[in-house]
Amino acid sequence: MFLIIFLCILAAGAAHASASGPRTTRRFAELMLVYSLVGYFGILMLTVAVYTLVAPARFAASHGWTLSDGNPFAQFSGVAYGAMAVSAILAVWHRDRYLIAPTVCWAIFFLGATWVHVADYAHRGREVSLSLCWNVFANHGLMSVVLIALLVAYLRSPGQSQVEPARAG
Repeated sequence: MFLIIFLCILAAGAAHASASGPRTTRRFAELMLVYSLVGYFGILMLTVAVYTLVAPARFAASHGWTLSDGNPFAQFSGVAYGAMAVSAILAVWHRDRYLIAPTVCWAIFFLGATWVHVADYAHRGREVSLSLCWNVFANHGLMSVVLIALLVAYLRSPGQSQVEPARAG
């Protein structure tokens, strides 16, 4: 489900980039980053943060985990999700080098989540097959790869941001 949402957000960003403004690699990569950061890693993950804070036991159970009484880890996770989501949402107003921070943050987080999920399955005695690894990668690691690829394309393309007007010095 989350992968489909991510792909729809990327499609919306691509449609916006192709329907408006100059068609440059930098502008395309910037819009795709902003759409990804704001839509998926911002708004959607802020929703996950709220869910984690409001219903920590249900959030843990949805991942196959259990919470021990008095363990604040779920609340800590919810606050971390929320903080990272807010930094991603700020990409609507901030461009240029600002995009590096939320992109790298979420890319590392989702690569780590890929590792944690596979390791958790192995720890529980579940067979860690290629199919399982692909499923986990498609829902976590792939998003990291897309984010980093877009960031590299954006930073390596010449010119300045075409979405946000240049500020007079």
